[in-house]
Amino acid sequence: MILLAILQRADDATGLQVRRELEESADRAVSKGAFYTTLDRLERKGYVVRDVRPPEGLAELRKSRAALEKLWRGLGGLLEGA
Repeated sequence: MILLAILQRADDATGLQVRRELEESADRAVSKGAFYTTLDRLERKGYVVRDVRPPEGLAELRKSRAALEKLWRGLGGLLEGA
């Protein structure tokens, strides 16, 4: 089922998206532990290859940081007790 879900997600086959696909298609909860254990086994057998994309991760971290900085703007005095 994991392999089918990976194929369904195509270019968007992140772990989270594949788990969501499984949960939606199978109409059941998928535990993280079972999912990643199975994914690791599939990788060891050579059925899937994990593709780590640090530049994309860095871009997401930058977006998250910018959003947090916007939320923190103007709260310094409040949080410092002033």
